[in-house]
Amino acid sequence: MKYQERSISSYFWHAYTGSEIDYIEERAGKFETFEFKYGKRKIRLPQKFLDSYGKSDFRVINRDNYLDLFYR
Repeated sequence: MKYQERSISSYFWHAYTGSEIDYIEERAGKFETFEFKYGKRKIRLPQKFLDSYGKSDFRVINRDNYLDLFYR
């Protein structure tokens, strides 16, 4: 794998209601959101996040696909 220099801002998001997003990358004004889970549950973005920040790419990372993060 070749190292790539990329300018990325990283965040997490948490609402007072308890909704959260584990990890967010912002690149060129676009959000890529990640939720980390051990098992394979169906997860979706919190509606409050969608209302505030619009549609973004969303990925659930689990024990079966975590290596995909390194090869994207």
